[in-house]
Amino acid sequence: MFGADPTIAWVDDIDGPQAVDYHLSAYSLCRNGIGACPDEMDSSGTCTNDITDVSGSITNGQQCVSFTRQFSTSDSTCDITIDPDNTNQYIVWGIGGLGETAFKHFDRADADDDPIYFGRAAQDQCSGVELVCGGCMPFEN
Repeated sequence: MFGADPTIAWVDDIDGPQAVDYHLSAYSLCRNGIGACPDEMDSSGTCTNDITDVSGSITNGQQCVSFTRQFSTSDSTCDITIDPDNTNQYIVWGIGGLGETAFKHFDRADADDDPIYFGRAAQDQCSGVELVCGGCMPFEN
């Protein structure tokens, strides 16, 4: 998804929950700051990791990570502003591992997917996910 502004999140056995602000500037793995790179490695040298409040756990082999990212950041080069009044915003998601030679993933871009309306009243519509995940518990190493 060229031009997307994803957050890559995982739970590391040593360092605990992690979430990193990425920018997809090319259809390739990150090389010399171009491709699927953490914002802080972008070739412009002006991008920042704007992810905060990272928490998470591994429960029954399932990783659960939560984090915060402001709708509008000061990083206009790599971050896309999220307009809470826009009812037609879509997200990109993937599952898999990042390796030295391969990026395993699964993604969806169906025309029938429902957009996310970030300006709506908060609701828990992910109870099915939390049942699988067991809910986010504090990381303990």
